[in-house]
Amino acid sequence: MLRLVLAFYVLCVTTPLSRAQLPEPPLPVDPRPLSQLISQAEKNSLADSRNPKKLVDAYLKISDTHLQMAFDLIKVNNHGASERELDIYNKAVAAAGKEAFALQEGKRAVSKKIEQTLYKQIKTLETIERLFPLEREMFADAALKRAKALRVQALNEAFASGDVLKDPDEEKKPTSEPPAKEAPIKNPPSPSPAPLAFRTEPIRTNLSSQQEVLINRRLLLPAQAPSSRAVNASAQIAGDYLTEEEDDHVREAQAADARAKVFMKIADRRLKAVVGPRAPATDKKDQKKAEEEEREWGAL
Repeated sequence: MLRLVLAFYVLCVTTPLSRAQLPEPPLPVDPRPLSQLISQAEKNSLADSRNPKKLVDAYLKISDTHLQMAFDLIKVNNHGASERELDIYNKAVAAAGKEAFALQEGKRAVSKKIEQTLYKQIKTLETIERLFPLEREMFADAALKRAKALRVQALNEAFASGDVLKDPDEEKKPTSEPPAKEAPIKNPPSPSPAPLAFRTEPIRTNLSSQQEVLINRRLLLPAQAPSSRAVNASAQIAGDYLTEEEDDHVREAQAADARAKVFMKIADRRLKAVVGPRAPATDKKDQKKAEEEEREWGAL
């Protein structure tokens, strides 16, 4: 009887202790504005920014600082503090985008700077997401998705286009009443191939439909997987993302025309990948050309 009482007492004492070791995740989104979450030095840098361009630079510097802090904290498994730093990072890059996209002059140059900054930050965010435990990765994953979406918007503003991409499956509404007698359409446009395993959001660009698909496939989020998630990696579509070499070509092509040509080349390579591998070339010149292209643009 005495042993039973002691066992019950030990159970009552140890149960709350074990629960205390697994606290609930803190609310990652702080309701306070960014100005109340940053240091005094960072507040001073914002106050000293005399024009919108310098203000964007100040916001980007703040985002870099807190993203690095989030990275350092997650490396020592401080999940809660890392989430709070990611929240400040989210607010800072959103503020930078808001200021940049509202500019009347110099919008393209500032948007391009935001896109280049986000390109580097996304790599860090991907590493941070992998370091989070599975049960706590939701906020890090959301920060990564927001950064990718903002980068698409910045890239879109850098191209300075007023066209909006729409879902190819969406019905087109006529802008005016149809004529009494419609003339036959010459050379009707062929529908662009839509990626099977990806969904896209409307973005603005002055590129062709094939290039639009590639931008979305590279920068936007993968669609939800089917109910059967046990799919071999070999069954996925080849070239879901740009190769390192293709990515370098895109970043080196700063002019809109040059970048458009790069996307056209990438689109042509992806179409060939969708069709399927060609028979190996027998001619030495063709073999050499294929090898040079693979070295320059990467293997699919």
